[in-house]
This record gives sequence, structure tokens and C-alpha cells, in this order.
Amino acid sequence: MASPAYRFAPLAFHSEVERPREREEHSSRGHCFSAAFTAGILIVLLLPGLLAVAALAAGGGSPGPRGDARTGRVARPRQAEGSRTEAAVAAASSAAAGNATAGSAQARPVRLPRRACVGECLQPARDSLMQKTMALKVRERAKCEAEERCPLYKEASSQEPCVDGLAGEYPCNDVDMLAFLPLSAMGGSVGASDIWGWTDSTTGREYALVGISEGAAFIDVTDPLHPQVLGAMSSKHDPTIWHDLKVYKDHVFIVSEAAEHGMQVFDLARLRGLSSDHDGLLAAGAIQPKGKHMQLRGHEDTKLCLDIAAVENAQPSHRFLANSGTSLDLRRCESGRRSQQWRHDSTTGLLRNGKGLCLDAVAVPGQLRAARLRSCSASSASQRWQHSEDAGTLRGLDSTCLALEPGAADGKVRLVPCHGEDGAPQLRIGWHPPVRVFEPDVLYEEVGSAHNLVINEQTGMAYVVGSRTCNGGLHMVNITAPKEPRFIGCFAEDGYVHDSQCVIYEGPDSRYQGREICFNYNEDTLTITDVTDKDAVKILSRVGYDNSFYTHQGWLDEKQEYLFLNDELDERNHNTSADAPPGPTNRTRTLIWDARDLQAPKLVNNFYSKETAIDHNLYVDGDVIFETNYCAGLRILEIMNNSSSKAPSLREIGHFDVDPDCSSPVFSGTWSSYPYFKSGTVVATSMERGVFVLRPKLSDREDLVASRLRAHKTRVSKGMSS
Repeated sequence: MASPAYRFAPLAFHSEVERPREREEHSSRGHCFSAAFTAGILIVLLLPGLLAVAALAAGGGSPGPRGDARTGRVARPRQAEGSRTEAAVAAASSAAAGNATAGSAQARPVRLPRRACVGECLQPARDSLMQKTMALKVRERAKCEAEERCPLYKEASSQEPCVDGLAGEYPCNDVDMLAFLPLSAMGGSVGASDIWGWTDSTTGREYALVGISEGAAFIDVTDPLHPQVLGAMSSKHDPTIWHDLKVYKDHVFIVSEAAEHGMQVFDLARLRGLSSDHDGLLAAGAIQPKGKHMQLRGHEDTKLCLDIAAVENAQPSHRFLANSGTSLDLRRCESGRRSQQWRHDSTTGLLRNGKGLCLDAVAVPGQLRAARLRSCSASSASQRWQHSEDAGTLRGLDSTCLALEPGAADGKVRLVPCHGEDGAPQLRIGWHPPVRVFEPDVLYEEVGSAHNLVINEQTGMAYVVGSRTCNGGLHMVNITAPKEPRFIGCFAEDGYVHDSQCVIYEGPDSRYQGREICFNYNEDTLTITDVTDKDAVKILSRVGYDNSFYTHQGWLDEKQEYLFLNDELDERNHNTSADAPPGPTNRTRTLIWDARDLQAPKLVNNFYSKETAIDHNLYVDGDVIFETNYCAGLRILEIMNNSSSKAPSLREIGHFDVDPDCSSPVFSGTWSSYPYFKSGTVVATSMERGVFVLRPKLSDREDLVASRLRAHKTRVSKGMSS
């Protein structure tokens, strides 16, 4: 039975809540209150809130009574009514007064009324390049699954040092593999995507937070040689590999491309004191019957696994349905065989096979129910199975259990009355170690699906980007009270934003020091915006570049002088003609920008890898860049000349290839990495395999180690999570 320490009741999802009546007027940036309404309501409502802030500053007292003007659709179990932040209300004036400094504490919440995303805010992106890009990725993923390369079931491993260019089977250079956790260890997921990290300020423990097809997995990597999967959180929607997650104030925020997913909020303090040695709620792996009575004649020494019996000459949609009156057999176990991988989620009761179908106890007139594999449906009573930890059985509708056909020599499996006396040996199921299933603390529903999430930990602002609101631009959410996320407004003027980095600016452009600046990667431009005033976001610059195909993501250096950017499609579309402008070859390109003038950033250099893979996400830590480049894996670059007046250059100093079978410009391999743990541990995902726990060999480069340590101390001083 699940321990009350981690068993939480499901949230009440309010997908049918009536929307407020739309306003007649909206700003050009898609704000959901008209300017006239806002001006009137500010006089009535903002003044008491600002006086409350003054009272707090003067005497440390609590704010005044909470307002009840709520129109949002945020599920808030056990939580108090709303808040917006001091930073969101008075950021412009405080920045001008020098209060929004780099070392200031995170903003405190003040009580103000709630806004809702209605009207023009609900406008999806127009003419976005992302639609074609996503269609391309979906086709590649479907092909990978059809060829049974996605996922690739591997065994967990640890302590594989990089020797002579290999760490086990993985090509490497100066990067050791401390551990590898397969997808099967994360609740039997079929794919991994984004990854982020959290360091518990109370205990000092380090955690990897992993986006998986079914939601998210939480892994304790404090002991990097023995990582522990502590639990998983599902999204309640059809699985999709696209998840993105970030951390603020010991909470993780998660978005997904799944329709109506919303933004999940999970309190990471719930992970304290947990280990993977427990009786869990989600079990995954091969179903291997226990006991000698389950052996087949002639196969007494053979390890058997529950498998699907394929239908010959069936339609593609019925490819794995039953033949001979049953859909299941016991067969010789084969490592990596997807049809022998199972995942049981006790929250929904579904028993899902690695082929994506679920076990169904189908009614047969005049007979016992029959075991079939069908499309999964959480609302179907015949697909709900209860796993008995003590008996080791799965109990379905009408108290039926899986059992071996009496006297069978071919491994046929059928449904029988649980604990019946017809001589059919019932399957006692032996699983991999089970995984806890968590529910989110809060679901923010002002946004449905979204491609990415950006959080500025200094201001307590989350920016949902690539959603079907705000023209795909910045959907701005106040999260200073993490369990009470508040919609603040939209910035839709520049269309679809794929990713962004938002900071309190400390760079050399004195006009904007102390202001909140977002560096947006907007499909075909680098667009820099001043978002200090959420009701009057300003574009400072919007710059394209030669041979741009999809402006994907980027990151500032530590001094906020230069910026490193990746283009996701240039390697696939490189121009080899003699008169082509300077730009992509078929080699992975990292673009280096001079961002010292925020109104006129300039592309000043390019770095070309020897690899031909697509570059994806990159992060700067001190004088080191960690790039995750799909089929080329993790690439580690040194920033050269970073202390001189001339533009920096890059050189590769290490790598770890998570996909040794792929070197092409396709969307396979690694998705992302997280390099910001103080321990020096780096975690990276493989979409097809799982999570790698890595350690770069920088011991002979004291200067780079020192730069990373300085960067860590700077982040901590700003109140950032790690």
C-alpha cells in the first residue's frame, strides 16, 4: 500500500469552466484587459496593494485582506487566494531607483486581483515555421518507432570511464560515464526529452528532473554512481515526448505540447527523505511469472516473459491483436524486445505494452472475459487492473486474473477467476522495482499546450512560449507564490517565440542595467525585449542573419556581453553553392553574437564542429559551453578570448556521444543537458535510451574549474536554484 507521505489525491481539472465575457478592446500585444478598464481598475485596486507593500517594508506586517476578484482557472488544492508580485507591479520604478539589482532577494508577493487569458490572448501563432518543423519531427519519430529504434531498451550501468575514446559502448573524449538509467527504470517510458536540475538548499542533495513521454521523472543523483528514481508524474493526457521544465523556489514547472496540458507545478520538497527502495504505485519492465509451476514443458530452465502474439496479415491498426483466441503468450525473454515491456499505472489502472496498446478484459457472450490488447482508454472499466503486492497478481473486471492455459506447452495465457480451482496456474508477476506516482500540486490552466518554458528566478516570472496563446509569444505568469501562478499578460508583437533567456540585465549597455531583458529566439531572428513593464513590453532590437533556417535557442556569457545561438535546421539545409553567403556548411554551427549594444546586436563569429549533427540546446557555465547536439551527443566547448576586447572564439574540449549508431542531421540522440550542479555532475538525456550521469575531466584545467565555481557562486548570490 502506498505511504501517505507521497500519496496525493488527484487534482480536480476544470476544463469546462466558463470563460469571462470578453472585453471589447485589447492592446496590440494581446493583453486581456482593455487599456480603459485597466486604468480604472488600477486606481481602485493597485493603491491598497502598494500601500501593503509599503507597510511590509516599514513594519514587516502582513498584507491587507485578500481580494476575491478571481477569473482565472488555476487549480489550487489547499492553497490561499491569489497574488501578484511587487516586481510585476512596480518593476519599472524600482529598476529606476536601483532596487532591482543583481544581488537582490527574490520578489515578495503582494495581494492583487487575478487576470485571465481571454479574447486576443487566445490567439495562436500565425504563419509560424514551427508547424512544418514539428510535422518533420513527428514523421521522423514515427519512423523510428516503426523501425523499433525508439525506444531502445538498455540495461542500467555505472562506472564506465572514458578510455581510448570509449566509455563502454559510447564514444567519448575526456568525459566519464558515472551511470546510465534506462527508460524502463522511469516507469517504462518510451521517450525522454528535456532535463533540468534542482539542488535542495536544506539537504544539499542533487536531483535530475526529466521530461518523459508520460510526464516527468525525478531522480536523486547525489551519489552519481548510484542514481535513484524516486517517482514519476503523469500528465493525464496522451503521451508525447515534448515536455519542458524549469525550477523556481524549490518547485518545478512543467509544460508540454500535449493538448490542454497546462503548466504543472510540483513542490520538490516532497522528494526529501525518499529513496527508490519502496513499495510503489507504478511498475514497469518485463512480466516474469514466479514459481516452478509456471514453467512450460521442455522449457524448465528458460526464463519466460509475457509477450504479445502478433496476428498474421492483419491491418496495421490491428497488428498486435490476438490470434487463436488470446492476445498473450509466455515466451522466451529477449533483451530489448518492446512487446515484452509492460507498464502498470495504479492511478489509472492501465497495463500498457511497449507497443502502445493496453490489456483489455473483453466480454464474451456466455463465456469468461477474454484478454485482448486494444487502444488505451483510462475511462474503460475493462482496462483497469489492480496489482496485488502480496499475491503478485493482476485483478481485472469481474475478478479475473491472468493465468497459464492448463497443460499448455505453447505458453498460451488467458483470463480465469482469481483464485479459481480450474487448475490454471495464475501469473504471479515479478516487476522491476516499482516507481511512485505523484500528482502535481497545482495545474495552471490559462495555457494549454506549449513548446517551452522560461523562468527568471530573480523576478519570479515564468514565460510560457510557443503556446497556442499570445500569438505564440511570451505568455507571462507571476510565480512568486509558486502554488498560486498568476497570468500577467501577453507579448505577441513578434509572433512565435521558440525559446528565451530572461535576466536582470547587468551587461555593459548602461541604458538597460537593472531592467528585465528577454533574449528571444524567434524562428528567424534574435529579438531582444525589455519586459520590465509587463503592460508595455518594448522591442529593443530584432535581427536576422544569413542562412537562417530556424533560430532555436541560445545563452549569454557570464558578463552578458556575448551570446551563443544555435540554428536547428541549418545543417539540414546547408548551401554548398560557390556564391553562397557566409553561413552553414553541413557541419554543426554555433553562432557568436556581440550583444554589448542591446539595440544593435551583431553576429561576429561562427564555430563549426567536425560533426554533421543538428545542434539543439546549449548552456553556458563560466567559460564552458555545454551543447547537446542530437546525434553527436554532448559537446563541451571552451570560450576563448573571453577576457579580451575582441570577439570570443570556441574550441571543443570534450564530448560524450549518447547515440553511437547515428551521426546524421536528424532528430535523434540527445535532447538536453543540465550542467549547473555544484558537484560538477552533468546529466543529459537520450530520447531513445534514458538518462546519462556524466563527469567532464576538467581537473587539469584549473582555470575552467574556477570559472564554473565563480559562476555557481554568482547564481547562488542572486537567489537562483543552483
